[in-house]
Amino acid sequence: MNGGAVLASTSVGHHGGSAFAWGLDLLHDLPVLIAAFVAAAWYVRSARRLDRDGGRPRWPARYSWYFLSGLVLALLVTSGPIAYAAMSTFSMHMVQHIVLMMLAAPLLVMGAPVLLALRTASPERRRTTLVPILRSRTFSIITNPVLSWVAFAAVLVGMHFTPAMSILMDLAPLGHYAEYVLYLGVAMCFYYTLLPGNPARNRPDPAMAVVSLFLMMIPETMTGFFIYSAGAPLYPYFADLAAGSVSDALADQRLGGALMWSASMIIDVAWIVVAVHHWFGTEVAKTRRFDAQLERERAHGVGT
Repeated sequence: MNGGAVLASTSVGHHGGSAFAWGLDLLHDLPVLIAAFVAAAWYVRSARRLDRDGGRPRWPARYSWYFLSGLVLALLVTSGPIAYAAMSTFSMHMVQHIVLMMLAAPLLVMGAPVLLALRTASPERRRTTLVPILRSRTFSIITNPVLSWVAFAAVLVGMHFTPAMSILMDLAPLGHYAEYVLYLGVAMCFYYTLLPGNPARNRPDPAMAVVSLFLMMIPETMTGFFIYSAGAPLYPYFADLAAGSVSDALADQRLGGALMWSASMIIDVAWIVVAVHHWFGTEVAKTRRFDAQLERERAHGVGT
């Protein structure tokens, strides 16, 4: 059994292999817990600063709920019992992928952290740091609706149908951290311009955002389908941990594929609904502005 498999099996064995094992493995959990605490502390402190400043609009409570919910979901699957189970079972590893890429990432984006940073930064910091970053070519490229769609699909397919996943699992715990950053990063870039909240120069038309979210169902559901329908274990790392039982490894793999296949459709529909609601709100705002302009022109005409 390889080194990564030994670490995973040791970790599971140390906690009794139980789904109720809540003890913390500091080597794996501490960096994740620190990152989550720092992000939450910055966000809450920044939002409260805006609320205390009477000269600025209050920070919407729903944004805080979105961001903190996304952070909690990410923390739940990258530390504690789910993270430990994901070291030894493919189905729980797939739960990590689904939650990080399809739930936590879009919730973090809808929390509008970039907008919050802009509103709480000093004028000098906005001018010298934040605005140049948002207007940079690099930022435009990584949040480009087409390129980010391709990157999301490439990571999703590449991680599940190449040796990449097994390689990263063998590099535990650094490989696990790399997976977390990769999944969250590419997903947040994808959702950044498609969901409302943050400033974006390359935001697509609301109709195209809906289309893009709908099209993402194709690689997600097909990935789940092909994993589910495979006739042999696809992941040697998890097959080794199944104590040589091909049937157990295959059953676990099929469960993971079924989760991806079904959950992706349900979750994507929810984000499509959000995008359609934003589209509707945009059209209503356009209509109101047009009506107001007509009223001004009519009043001007009457006055003359």
